Amino acid sequence: MSHRVFTDPEGVSWQVWDVRPATSTESIQLRTEYAEGWLAFESELWRKRLVPIPEGWTEWTDEQLFDACKRAVQQPDRKRLIE
Repeated sequence: MSHRVFTDPEGVSWQVWDVRPATSTESIQLRTEYAEGWLAFESELWRKRLVPIPEGWTEWTDEQLFDACKRAVQQPDRKRLIE
């Protein structure tokens, strides 16, 4: 799992990391679009997810990360990831 921190133009600090679900037999079934993993964005107030994980995102500038964050889907509750 890679991890980055950036500050958006409004001064909000975001943590970003890639999530790659284990392929073990787990009792939780992820929605199909999340099966291959996602990029998680989290600030003090917001949680967002972007699928699929963009190649090379760890090398992106803060501006590129913010653009991806704007495209990410807000996730107010972890249960939304579960079928």
